[in-house]
Amino acid sequence: MEFSPLTEADARAIAAWVYPPPYDVYNLPDWDTVQAQGWALADPERRSQQFTAIRSGGALIGYYRIQRQGETGLLGLGLRPDLCGQGHGTAAVGEILTRLRGDTALCEIALEVRRFNQRAIRCYARCGFRPAGAPYTRDVLGVPTEFVRMTYRFHRA
Repeated sequence: MEFSPLTEADARAIAAWVYPPPYDVYNLPDWDTVQAQGWALADPERRSQQFTAIRSGGALIGYYRIQRQGETGLLGLGLRPDLCGQGHGTAAVGEILTRLRGDTALCEIALEVRRFNQRAIRCYARCGFRPAGAPYTRDVLGVPTEFVRMTYRFHRA
């Protein structure tokens, strides 16, 4: 896997990804809507500060986003739909953690995952993430959605 800055062309491609049910909740609106609504993915400054493209053989296979909150990095991750459920997520998360381990300002990586997405929860658990607290519900685009928060602690010498 190779990592590189996420370009606008990459962001447009991501907005066009179509996940099958029940993962279709991860489908984004069309690019014009993403831009009009001010999503971070469409903002050149936030995209360059927070997003990284994941490539294989030069082809975009996914991306990740880190939002820093003190010593914690909030991780968001997306894989191209045709690659989901094949072990690529575990490989990608492992590589991302290796990259982030070098950032000594981060002590912990946290993420939230929809509770129904047991495939992703198993992936994160295989990589060392652990549930942090009870599942909780929050609105996502006006729809009550249940999440699990998971964390990964870096063990520094």
